[in-house]
Amino acid sequence: MFSIFRSLSWADALRRKDFGSIADWFAARFFLIGGVGMVVAGLAAALQKNSFADGFRIAALSLIFGGACTVSGWLLGLLFGVPRTLARPTAPAPGGAAAGPASGSGGSGSPSSRVNTNLEDVSDWLTKTLVGVGLTQLLTAPAFLWSAAGKLNAMGFGWAPYGQLLALALFFYFTPGGFWLGYVGTRTILTKLFESIDGLSAENVEVSANADNLKLDSAANVLPASDGLAQADRALLSTPLQSLSTPKEMAAWGAAQARAGNLTAAQTALEEAYKMDPGDADIRQQLAKVYTARGLRTEADRLMPEDATAIYNALYEKDGFNRAIDIGERLIKNPGADKNATLHIWLACAYGQKYRSIKSQNANDPALPGIKELVLREIDAAIAASSNSRELLRSVWKPVPGEIDNDLTGFPPDDPDLTSRLEPPRPGAQQSPPQSGPQPATS
Repeated sequence: MFSIFRSLSWADALRRKDFGSIADWFAARFFLIGGVGMVVAGLAAALQKNSFADGFRIAALSLIFGGACTVSGWLLGLLFGVPRTLARPTAPAPGGAAAGPASGSGGSGSPSSRVNTNLEDVSDWLTKTLVGVGLTQLLTAPAFLWSAAGKLNAMGFGWAPYGQLLALALFFYFTPGGFWLGYVGTRTILTKLFESIDGLSAENVEVSANADNLKLDSAANVLPASDGLAQADRALLSTPLQSLSTPKEMAAWGAAQARAGNLTAAQTALEEAYKMDPGDADIRQQLAKVYTARGLRTEADRLMPEDATAIYNALYEKDGFNRAIDIGERLIKNPGADKNATLHIWLACAYGQKYRSIKSQNANDPALPGIKELVLREIDAAIAASSNSRELLRSVWKPVPGEIDNDLTGFPPDDPDLTSRLEPPRPGAQQSPPQSGPQPATS
């Protein structure tokens, strides 16, 4: 118990966001000082009146009155601190349809019910009434309080001439302290409780709205959520789109839908978020990724002309490999690009297209060996970043008949450099390291 009274720096607690320690620190000292004050008042009354019974009665009444003031202040703090619920009425869209996709919550339509907000309405009405009435009676309040304290002394404490001052001191000490505890407790505990019930919290929105958490694989498919991200996504997926109001909330909801495979719903939400805040880079990047995953490459390029997804989209344009190479060469110079297997795969495909285009015009062009070295460089870098890259690169080197993703078919199926890198070793044979081509890029 005495650990509560140890020295605590509020600055450190605020940096750690340890608001529980601050509340414990305040509550322990608040009740200790108040309790000691009531005991001292009782002892003083017993000595002054030379009666232990009178002193005990005054201490007991002080305890009851102080507790009543604390509870009253706590209730007032609760009324002022009731959080706004995230659930709002669903406004029907024109034509009678609910706004937003019906499949937005994993196949469920618009919600059939919404959270009861009576407590919020009562809190709003009472706080405005109390503040308004209090301001109109501000000049008469001191006289009223002093008169009320006199009545408490006459009918309870019976300690002339000090009981009136004691009642007033107890009121001014315990009521504000109770208000502080009620307000802080409501703003922390009750807010967290409402968020857990409603399924939407600032932490869930923040992590789901981060553009880095919406990832595409090498085939431009949206990767599902990882373990930590899946929890935030589940909370968002259980929230109807119509209940969201800020661009970040809508972007987080759309990203969660994309990771769940609902690309149409994701596009709808992200487009709406982008209209509300076109300057948000995270929203723009997430929308470009969803466009890419849906094959809307022109729209994606319009949003993010210098993003890695622009390389992928350029590969499907006529002679778009030159633009893809320009973008890719700039991006691989960024910190951490050596760990981005997808970037190197798409850049290898861009160089492969360029190699095939030049070879179709002149098989003896002197530029072909240099371009092949660049292809091998990107292949090595992609495999170094992720061994899973080998299978996809092999599929665009030796595609199935009719496959349009055939960027490396400019190289023969028995090319020794690609074989040593992309073909699995034969049973019982030892795979030798590549003999040509530069080492993986590290810039």
